[in-house]
Amino acid sequence: MRRVLFALTAAALAVSALSVPASAAGTVRMVDDDGRASPGRCNGNGSAFKTVQKAIDASRRDDTVLVCPGTYREGVFIQGDKDGLTLRSTRPWKARLVRVAANPAAPTAPIVHIREGADRVTVQHLALTWRTTRLAPAGNVGCRGLALVWSQGRDAAIRANRMRVTGDTLGKCSVENGILVGGGIYASGRAPVASALVAHNLVRDFASAGITASGDSRVEILRNSVRYWHLDAAERRLGAAAAGRASLQRQVRRATSPSGINAEAFGIAAFGAGRPVISGNEVSSGPDAEPLRRVAGGPAFSPRLSLGIAVFGIRGADIMDNTVRRTEAGIVLVDTTESRVLRNVTEDHGYGIYLVGASSSNVVRGNQASTGFQGIVVDDQPIAGDGDGAVDNRFVRNTSLYHWYIDCLDETGPAPQGGDFGTDNIWRENVGLTAEPAGICEAD
Repeated sequence: MRRVLFALTAAALAVSALSVPASAAGTVRMVDDDGRASPGRCNGNGSAFKTVQKAIDASRRDDTVLVCPGTYREGVFIQGDKDGLTLRSTRPWKARLVRVAANPAAPTAPIVHIREGADRVTVQHLALTWRTTRLAPAGNVGCRGLALVWSQGRDAAIRANRMRVTGDTLGKCSVENGILVGGGIYASGRAPVASALVAHNLVRDFASAGITASGDSRVEILRNSVRYWHLDAAERRLGAAAAGRASLQRQVRRATSPSGINAEAFGIAAFGAGRPVISGNEVSSGPDAEPLRRVAGGPAFSPRLSLGIAVFGIRGADIMDNTVRRTEAGIVLVDTTESRVLRNVTEDHGYGIYLVGASSSNVVRGNQASTGFQGIVVDDQPIAGDGDGAVDNRFVRNTSLYHWYIDCLDETGPAPQGGDFGTDNIWRENVGLTAEPAGICEAD
């Protein structure tokens, strides 16, 4: 049903977008691979640009670039003098921008790069594909891409695009991120403070993260489908569900270290971003995902996402109404405060909802975690240095069931008589069959 709703919503967006005329202050510029199109008509006899980049270069503030169906083997840069530019396919996903990475000399820039100072840019209804060599040579380290779409401007709208990587999707020539907001250093030497609406996109087969917000970027990440499907990948990863919580702790530490940010794969991640809203998204590994490393001669499984939705060092995030399937950890809060985790569903996971580090004053309410190793877990260990761990959080009316080890676990408080753990958090009206300490979750 969710896939049907996504398709209907995307179709509605397509109809509405195509019916909106260009701004009175802007000019419509057509792109067609045969060089012939009239304004708003790909079958017209007028003159059109043959490449998307040339149309962008000719554009000014508030112009619209309409791309006709076809395959355009190029990446594009939208510079700081293109405020208000709209880049859109005339027919949803029929205009394909393709970039190929096959050797160290191949381009590593994004397929679409919204540069510093380019504000209010819209990128909509494009199909973006990064093609890699299926088996990259051992020394082929220069062709790995940073992102398919990289936005460093303010108030960008990245909507209803389809993007994927083909070939060696986890190898040296893959792409780190599907969509990256923020990140990098501006020409002025300062870090970017970008902002963007990222909505209704399909992101598939990235190497490290489907959608990432970095730095102090302000993002709304709404109703995207992020699929870590890698059905043709040879690389395998050891899952936390098999290795225990120590493995998951190592993954989180690598993710938060400056040198290890791409060590593990995330569906949606926000690092130090300004109050992100992450709502209504679907995040999943492939249907044959398996958290165990393949044994020689054994069945070929695809790897799992390490973390489905993860926020690091955030104050005031909203994580609401998302569905996360087949991940090593479904929803993870690291050093995060004053945030809300509401009405999410996570299934078939190593860990369902996991709070760690100095995560405090968060509200976790109305979520469902089912089928996996552990359900809702609160860790008493800080990520680095001294601290109290995840304390002063509120867990209200969550359901956590059908976990192999335990449904609800809180290790933050002194152990009561006869128990292993106490709690420094508030637990009320939660449903679970197994819990430590007793009473934080109870049978309904």
